[in-house]
Amino acid sequence: MNFINLKTSHSREEVLSVLKNNELVNRGVRFDPQKGVPKMKIKDKENSVRITCEMTMRPTRDNGFLIGTFFIGRIRSSDSGTTLKGMILTAPLYHLILFGLFAFSIYQCFKAGGISVMPIFLILFNVLLFKEEYKKQGYIKSYLYRAFRRL
Repeated sequence: MNFINLKTSHSREEVLSVLKNNELVNRGVRFDPQKGVPKMKIKDKENSVRITCEMTMRPTRDNGFLIGTFFIGRIRSSDSGTTLKGMILTAPLYHLILFGLFAFSIYQCFKAGGISVMPIFLILFNVLLFKEEYKKQGYIKSYLYRAFRRL
């Protein structure tokens, strides 16, 4: 989970137009074609913004398992400028279920009076399964920072 707090002197419409322009924001940035090129999909409502990251141009299809990695936040405009605040999450529903399983297995270890390797395997499984999804957090974060620099 990454928290984002960006501020600029430009208007809300200018910020959204730059965010929606993937080619402008990613101009001059090199990506490995084997791993894919991140493409951001922006949905904006009144004061909220949702950005999802999808890897394109790679040999395999992007997973996006249980919602995938996304940025959710608020964009507010005032006389002094525009502020974008929010957080980047990776599959919150899946991680909630996994945390429940982890807590239950720890409880079972104490109840049975023994040590189990199950909690360690759950953490390893999570890291191996979502390794590529966790990298998308960095892609979204750098995309947002680049977009605000290129305003």
